[in-house]
Amino acid sequence: MKKTQKKAAEKPKRSFSPAQKAAQMKVKKVNLEAVKSIYEAGKAGKPMPTWGKSLKDASKKVYNK
Repeated sequence: MKKTQKKAAEKPKRSFSPAQKAAQMKVKKVNLEAVKSIYEAGKAGKPMPTWGKSLKDASKKVYNK
């Protein structure tokens, strides 16, 4: 027999300030840029950059606009 779990009471959704939302969007953009750079390098047959190096380059692109 499977044990059934009682569902915890629903927590209220957390609301973020506009500044927090903007920061989250920038982080998402950085991650997307890093994945793109790794993907493009692999697609072109170039040596793939490490995740740390591609994150560093992507953050420079996103935050230094």
